[in-house]
Amino acid sequence: MFSSSIDPLPDILKFPSGFSNTTGFVAVDDTHKLIVISIQGTQAKTNLASVLTDLQIDRVNTPLCGTANKNDGCEVHMGFYNAALDVQATVTKAVAAAKAAHPDYKVVATGHSLGAAVSALLATMLRNAGTNVDLYTYGQPHLGTVDISNYIQSQSPSKGTNFRITHFNDVVPQLPPHDLGDWDHYYPEFFINIDKGTVGTSNVVQVNANLFSKAGNEGKTSGLGVIVDILTGVDAHGLYFGKISGCNSAAP
Repeated sequence: MFSSSIDPLPDILKFPSGFSNTTGFVAVDDTHKLIVISIQGTQAKTNLASVLTDLQIDRVNTPLCGTANKNDGCEVHMGFYNAALDVQATVTKAVAAAKAAHPDYKVVATGHSLGAAVSALLATMLRNAGTNVDLYTYGQPHLGTVDISNYIQSQSPSKGTNFRITHFNDVVPQLPPHDLGDWDHYYPEFFINIDKGTVGTSNVVQVNANLFSKAGNEGKTSGLGVIVDILTGVDAHGLYFGKISGCNSAAP
């Protein structure tokens, strides 16, 4: 039975939303007893707004960290934050409906690239509102600096577990560059330490750190500057346990 104040959720609720045209879905997975929030990454050919979201790299103060904001006011990448705000109400309502119908199901948020950044912020918002969320991100760029990184890290495991997954020299988790404004990450990081080939358990290294560590992906820069890093690291961005595009029915 659904609460009278909550509309039933279809098996999959898809959405593009807001000025950012943030695209994704909330789905009920009865096989694994999950409520899945998935956010699409940058789509240069079909969603120009997603590219503009990536480029809005100014940081804005946010209320996400509550009182744990003493270092920088819980600054977050403006584009990512606005994209999360654009879908926050839709996602919150959908998750509430799904939880009302399936109170024993776990909530999981996931995404790749831009989608990883937005899903991380949505998970933070839902956790702040009292819903535990396990977070799985792939190729996530930096969200902000000290406060947001420490805060998301502090939410695990009591409010959900964090799994931030990176691949070899994928350049996107290194952007915006740490040296250009102290951009940081939350940890642990699960670092795939081979460029190509079948990924085994021995190829996924857990990096435990605070804010910034070169023990994983951040240490896989060329040393020749960000332009070279982009040119040499972009291929790895599309490979996470297989081709990311392989999930698309229209994939090449």
